[in-house]
Amino acid sequence: MKILLYMPSHIEKRNANQALTSVLLRCLAQKAEISYASKWPSEWKTYDVIHVFGCSGRQGPRLIRKAKHERIPTVLSPLGDLQPWNSLGHGLGSTKPMRIRQRQMTIDASAVHLCSVWEQQHFEQLKWNPRTQLIQNTAITSMTSEAQMADSMLRLYQKAIDSNAYAQIGTMQRRAILLLLQAGIDAEKTDNPAYKAETDHIIPVLTQTDWRNICLYAYDEQILDLIQIGLKRIQFIAPNIVVEDIERFPSTYHYEKKHLESKALPDNLLKARTSRIIEEGEDTNVRELVTMVLHIRHEIRHHNMPLLHLADLYRKMKFTDYDEDEFYDMTVQLGIDTFTARLVSILEEELGLTEGFHPIEARQDKETKQLTKNIIKL
Repeated sequence: MKILLYMPSHIEKRNANQALTSVLLRCLAQKAEISYASKWPSEWKTYDVIHVFGCSGRQGPRLIRKAKHERIPTVLSPLGDLQPWNSLGHGLGSTKPMRIRQRQMTIDASAVHLCSVWEQQHFEQLKWNPRTQLIQNTAITSMTSEAQMADSMLRLYQKAIDSNAYAQIGTMQRRAILLLLQAGIDAEKTDNPAYKAETDHIIPVLTQTDWRNICLYAYDEQILDLIQIGLKRIQFIAPNIVVEDIERFPSTYHYEKKHLESKALPDNLLKARTSRIIEEGEDTNVRELVTMVLHIRHEIRHHNMPLLHLADLYRKMKFTDYDEDEFYDMTVQLGIDTFTARLVSILEEELGLTEGFHPIEARQDKETKQLTKNIIKL
């Protein structure tokens, strides 16, 4: 792990703050690649995590914002700067602009390190960031040893990194996830020479860190079992990563752990017209498929759709027999034909649903791209 400790010079002047970074540098030197800077270093993009101390200057908020843009996890230690008696001055101009900067900086941070119970209690009242960790500074308390403090901070760095798995998945890792998912839901994929060539090119070069992030993402999106099936089908042994043993902050995504509903309509669509249109359908599989599309639309609107549900839709479209004309007519009657066409485009582009299994002509447009991002979240 490569760590940057960034403490601006006006924060560095306080003895307790100097002591904090000195302990971290000394105690973590044998466990990580750790560096210290009081000015913004040119190589800041090369770090795995950036720890910013204090929030009463201009460069700290900027560094955290830039790091977030570059998908680098950050830890913020306010060091008392947010306490009421420390809320004035410090070169930020008037109190209001300073408070706006501090709030945004805190929101942008991947995690917030608090040094005392008093600081923790006040910070929780602000409700700016729930991802907090209390690790007391040995320079101001004897309740913890230097080694304990350093070890706790190292775990916090790893926790911040693991809690940002989505942000750290790049283009190649994203493609690896989708290739393995394809194999997991459709064994026929592995017989395709083009699929095999792409898989052989990407999967073997993934690093331990890549696999860790992939497993964290797959676990959250409820496709880890399918990824593991895909690995078996392509006969590749990936590192054994036990996601349940990895400490993380609560995810921003909240999903029910279940497959995509195909029987009952979403609660907001229990209207007479919608129910009647679906109930009058002669083909049971058509009724179920339309119900699944309606659930996906509802989940996307409420930001609670796991990627598993796209895989469920793929399997329903490919592995069940249904009347495609009736399906199309029903989507038109319900006003979801355009939405369905975009879903079919995503199924084709991301999961490889071939044209012969398209119940409706795929639609690729600006809205399709945004829909893809909302579903895959990468």
